[in-house]
Amino acid sequence: MIPKYINSKECLNLLLKSNQIVITTHTNPDGDAIGSEMGLYYFLVDIGKNVVVINDSFTPSNLEFLDPLKKIRVFNYQDDLNFIINSDLIVILDLNVSKRLKSMEEIITRSKNYKLLIDHHINPSIDANYYFVDTDATSTGELIWEIIKKKVNRNNKNIAESLYTAIITDTGSFRFPKTDSNILRIAADLLEMGADPVKCYDMVYNQNSLSAMLIKGEALANIKLYFNNQISVLKLTKEMFEKTKATIEDTDNLVEYTLFIKDVKLGIFISYLYDRPEIRVSFRSKKDFLSARELAQIFGGGGHEQAAGARLFNVSIDEAESIILNEVEKKIKYYNLYF
Repeated sequence: MIPKYINSKECLNLLLKSNQIVITTHTNPDGDAIGSEMGLYYFLVDIGKNVVVINDSFTPSNLEFLDPLKKIRVFNYQDDLNFIINSDLIVILDLNVSKRLKSMEEIITRSKNYKLLIDHHINPSIDANYYFVDTDATSTGELIWEIIKKKVNRNNKNIAESLYTAIITDTGSFRFPKTDSNILRIAADLLEMGADPVKCYDMVYNQNSLSAMLIKGEALANIKLYFNNQISVLKLTKEMFEKTKATIEDTDNLVEYTLFIKDVKLGIFISYLYDRPEIRVSFRSKKDFLSARELAQIFGGGGHEQAAGARLFNVSIDEAESIILNEVEKKIKYYNLYF
C-alpha cells in the first residue's frame, strides 16, 4: 500500500467522516503516546464518535492521571477483535514501524480498515492509507493539536492536560532543541483551556516509588565515563533490580541523567530486563555530536537525532556494553571526532 500524505485539515475531515474509531500507539507507551491518544480520544468523544483506545501495554502509573476512567484497554484478541474489524478508521500514533505495535501488529497490518498514521519520526514504514507526518514537530501531541485546534471544545480540560503532557514529555519540559516560539504558543493555548502545568509536571515526574529512588542511586553510583570523559554509560544490572526490588517502570527517565555530567556529549543507558531475554538501550546526544538515531539503527532501533533507543538480544549486559562502545568508537573514527 502506498500511503497518501495529508495535511491537518484533511486529517480532521477524515476523522469527522468516521464514526467507529480505534486509537493505538507503540508498546511501552511514553508521555507523548498516552497524552496524544487521550487528547484525541477526548476530542472525538466530544464530537459524538464511538472511540476505543487499545494498546499492547499497560499505561505507566505516572500517566494514569490522564485516564481516570480507565478508558485505555490492553489488547485482548477475543475482546477487541470485533470492534477493530468493524471500525471505520484505525489511528496509529507516535511510531514509524509496525513492529512497535507488538501484540497488535498482525491484526492491524492485515486489517482492511482505513488506517491513519500520525507521527513525527523520520522514515515511516507503517502500512497505512494516510500519513500525517511532520518530522519537524516536537511531538505527536503537537500534531494532534494542529488537527483539532479549530474545532476543539476549549472548555475541555482533559484535552488540554493530555496534549500538554504529551508536549512537555517530548520536549524535556521545553529544553530540547526543537523548542521554539510556536510550541510555546501551543502550550499557552492549552493553559488557557485549563491545563495545570504544576499538576502535569508533578504527576509525570514527582510520583516516584522508593524502589525507583533506590535504583536511581545504584545507577548513578556506578556511572562510567569513556572517550576522554565525553561519553557516559549508565547501566542497570540484574543485581541492582534484585537489591532495590525495582521494576522496569521505576527506571523511566533515568536515561536523561546520562547528559547531566559536564562535558558529556553522548549518554548511553543500558538496562537488564528481568521479565524478558533482551537488553534495553537508550541513547541521548547533544547537538552537533553523534546521532542517537544513527547509533540506535545499528541495533535495529530508531528514534530522533538526539534521543533514540534499541534492544539487544542473546547477550549479557556486559557484552552489550562492550558491543555498543565498539560501535560508538567506529562512529567517532568515521566522523573524525577525536577529543
